Amino acid sequence: MEAQANWVSAVAGSEVFRDIPEATVRSMLRCIGQDIRRYKKADAIVRVGDRFHSMGIILDGSVAVQKLKPSGDLITIGVFGPSQIFGENVVFSDRHEWPASVTAVEPSTIMFLAADKIIGICANRCEGHRQLLANLLRVLSNRAMMLSRKIDYLSCKSVRGRVAMFILEHYERLRRAQRGGETPVMVELPVNRQAMAEYLNIPRPSLSRELALMKDDGLIDYHLNTVRILDLARLRTAAEE
Repeated sequence: MEAQANWVSAVAGSEVFRDIPEATVRSMLRCIGQDIRRYKKADAIVRVGDRFHSMGIILDGSVAVQKLKPSGDLITIGVFGPSQIFGENVVFSDRHEWPASVTAVEPSTIMFLAADKIIGICANRCEGHRQLLANLLRVLSNRAMMLSRKIDYLSCKSVRGRVAMFILEHYERLRRAQRGGETPVMVELPVNRQAMAEYLNIPRPSLSRELALMKDDGLIDYHLNTVRILDLARLRTAAEE
């Protein structure tokens, strides 16, 4: 019973159930229906090419979404933990074939919600169903924006341009969060060096080398995931390269 209570909390904490009370979430799950599955470490949850008609919500544990490059290298697109979702960009498309694999990083429990139940007419007229659909539209819109941003990164011809753009993106997020407060110079990047290299589609050694060169050139200083911006104007110029 305790585990089930935690599962409802995990679902209520997900992006698609945001602003919906737990009690309402509980009744919605009874209405929509769900399929809860448990996986061992390294179990395949979804394989490339699998037909996928449900959205997954991680109740406990963590999963990795990975894709095989033509070179044979396996890249990690993202690692997701409790309350995070996956599959929303596939199940609502015309093609339901998964373009990547999803693997359990550790023992994990996943709740699957069928797409047709999510967007279908709610027989019980759950008060949270409209909010669920609004949240889902926001999630899909945010994913589209992220994809557009990824294209911007890949359009940069230089490694320095991609790195500068990445730092500036998180600088701007921090500045907006401060709402007109003091201009930040310290930026905490949300990913480690390996994940950053994979996201920017550059080799890890090339990323480390470019960061060192940007430090030597007086654009930034850094320690682990924390970057100190030393010359904002030149960093903006580098992002245009």
